Amino acid sequence: MSDYKFIDFYKSDDTKKKYYALIENKNNPKNKERIYFGSSKNFQFRDSTGKGIWSKFDHNDEKRRKSYIARHKGFIKKGYYSPGFFSMNFLWR
Repeated sequence: MSDYKFIDFYKSDDTKKKYYALIENKNNPKNKERIYFGSSKNFQFRDSTGKGIWSKFDHNDEKRRKSYIARHKGFIKKGYYSPGFFSMNFLWR
C-alpha cells in the first residue's frame, strides 16, 4: 500500500466481478492498475464503495457477515491492496 495510491472504484467491465479499484504507483503515476473484486453472482453484507451500483444485493445479515469474515480473513495480507482487501473492507464491513 505504501507504494500505491487508491484512486476510485468503478463498475467492473468483467461480468463476473462487481467493481474494480483503480490504484496508481506513487513512484510512476502513469502506472495504474485495476483490482477486480466482488462476485457479481453473490450478495454482500453492505456495498460501502460510495457507488451503490450493487446495493440491491445487500443482505445486512450479521451471521452471514461473520461467517464470510471468518472464512476469508486469512487471505488478507496487511499492507497490500488485493481483491480480498477491497471485498472485506467495502462489501463486508
